[in-house]
Amino acid sequence: MIIRMDLDMTVHKKGVEAVRGTVAHDMGVLTTPQLHWMVRSFNNGVPASESGYFHQLSDSFRCCSLSVLSITILTLILRFPS
Repeated sequence: MIIRMDLDMTVHKKGVEAVRGTVAHDMGVLTTPQLHWMVRSFNNGVPASESGYFHQLSDSFRCCSLSVLSITILTLILRFPS
């Protein structure tokens, strides 16, 4: 399978801007989750950037890791009371 990467984004930008009231923002090459996060952020009035995506991703991972650690400690305390 051959996938053609079109480096000339002016055609795509003109296509988006052909719809009245729209503005195209070139965010570079992104994964689908990054693109969805940036659209959501932009729609909510939050600055959207690749670094912002990774910052939120790492904060969420840290939060989940702490939750798992807290649940593990609570389980051990309940299982082996002093």
